[in-house]
Amino acid sequence: MPRKKRTLIVSSIGLIALIMFLGLFINSRYFFNPFFYKKDNITYLPWTWYKNPMSIEYNSMDLNSTDGWKTIKIKNNQEIKVVFDELKKSQQISEYDDENSRFLNEIIIRSSDDSVDLDIFVGADGKSAQVKSTNTFMKLTNKLTELVNKRMKETK
Repeated sequence: MPRKKRTLIVSSIGLIALIMFLGLFINSRYFFNPFFYKKDNITYLPWTWYKNPMSIEYNSMDLNSTDGWKTIKIKNNQEIKVVFDELKKSQQISEYDDENSRFLNEIIIRSSDDSVDLDIFVGADGKSAQVKSTNTFMKLTNKLTELVNKRMKETK
C-alpha cells in the first residue's frame, strides 16, 4: 500500500476516534449536546451550565406544616428531559387566572454542582406555571400536568 494512502487511512481513523471520544465526553458531562442546543425561555443558560448528573425537585407548599414545604428530589435524566421538552411545547400566556392558579408548587432543576438551572412556580391546579427567571407564564401540556400532579401527590 502506498505511503500516502496509509497516512490518509490512519489520519481518518484517528479523526473518527477523536470525534467519538469528544461525543462521549460531552454526553457524559453535559445534559445538552452543543450541536443541538437552542436557547429559549426555558433553556436560557449556556449549554455548559447544564451538567450531569442533573436532579429535579418537586416542592409542594403545605399550609399545615411549620416548615411550609414538602419536597421530593429525583435524579432521573429521562424525567428531566420530559420536563424540558414538555415545557417547550407548553403554550405561553400573557397572564394567569390568579383565583384558580395560585402558585403553591415549585419545580427546581439543578446541575451536578447544585446550581439552579430552572425554577418554575406551578399553580395549585397543576395546569399553569411561571418560569421564575424569565417571568414567562404558560399553560402546561396535559402530559406535564399529569407528571406534576403525580409528583406533587408524592411529596405529601
